[in-house]
Amino acid sequence: MAELKTGLTGASVSAFIKAIPDATVSKDAAVLSKMLNEATGAKAEMWGRAIVGFGRTPYVGSDKKENDSMTMRSSMAAVCTSRSSRTSICRR
Repeated sequence: MAELKTGLTGASVSAFIKAIPDATVSKDAAVLSKMLNEATGAKAEMWGRAIVGFGRTPYVGSDKKENDSMTMRSSMAAVCTSRSSRTSICRR
């Protein structure tokens, strides 16, 4: 079975959001993170380089192994469709 492409990284969500070069986008991402935390009751965790996940949902893959997936997520791709699409965070 192929390796999972997106998994928990242990990276800091706060540091990731603060590293967004556009101050408006960074602030919006912080507000969105807080809203999703309150809505799900789950702590934000980094999944891959640019996905912030909230909560974990177990599933059994085709290889019969149990894995975790995000219950809810916020991808920077959505934020990058705004006026900041030329920032380095959007090109990763």
